[in-house]
Formats: sequence, structure tokens, C-alpha cells
Amino acid sequence: MNSAVGDRNIDSELQVCGTGESDNRTADVASDTKAYYRIPIQTVVLDDYLAGRRADLVKIDVQGSEYKVLAGLRRTIANNPAIQIVVEYQPSLLTAAGVSPNDYFGLIERMGLAMFDLPDEGPEAPVTLEWLAANIGRADRPLGNLILRRRTCPIERP
Repeated sequence: MNSAVGDRNIDSELQVCGTGESDNRTADVASDTKAYYRIPIQTVVLDDYLAGRRADLVKIDVQGSEYKVLAGLRRTIANNPAIQIVVEYQPSLLTAAGVSPNDYFGLIERMGLAMFDLPDEGPEAPVTLEWLAANIGRADRPLGNLILRRRTCPIERP
């Protein structure tokens, strides 16, 4: 699928990083426009793309558009009780997209998902909003990966 994902099926633009870094963004995330060039794309809702399919794992790393991707996964999350979502959390990029941490974590809470830190080394650990505010977004750890799953996640065995 050569599309971006979000919370609406629309025509949009992708800002492609001119230096070749993997810092491409949808047009609604603020960036230094001199460092990016724009190409037209179609943005799709994953709920529509995945309709009727089982989803066990979703990885989201979309440079600030994580809120919109999660919002477009509501039905998929509701219909897949064992789903796990690995999502990058970088407060500065959410802010650049016009999303507050309260809105972002409110959406996760309303979906009934618990959050776990996935550090570079060591085991995952459950986290609170207070822990995230104190530990992610600092100079020594500007971003982190979280695992989102239901508070009681049924594990199916084949």
C-alpha cells in the first residue's frame, strides 16, 4: 500500500526529508519546509483497510501523526482483543502536529489500552502519565517506544 494512514480518507501531501533521513511526515506536522519536498499522497484509515481482518500487532512510527493513526484504528482495536500496538512517543512531534499529550493519552485511555515502556535494553514495564511526563521528552531521552494493549490481554495459542 503506497499511502499514508490517518483518521480520514483524504488526498494529502507527504513531506519527504531532503537529506535522506527517515524523517518523512504528513503535511499537517510542522517542519522546516526548506529541508523537505512535498509529494501528493492518499491518506487512508486503517479501520477501512483492515476491515474484517485479524490484527495481532501494529507498529506505528509516523513522526507526530500517531494520534490520527490510533484514531483511525478504533474499530480494529475493538474487534481484536489480543491486539498489541508498538507506537513511538515523541512529545515534540505531537506538539508540532497540534496534539497535546492530554489528548493523545486520553484517546489511549478511552480505547481501554494500558501503556508499557519498551526501553532499548531491559524488559517492558507498565507506565503512568506522570512517569512519561518525567522521563520521555528530555534531552537525554527525547522519544520512546510504548506497547499498548488491553489491561487484560488474552493471548491466543495456535
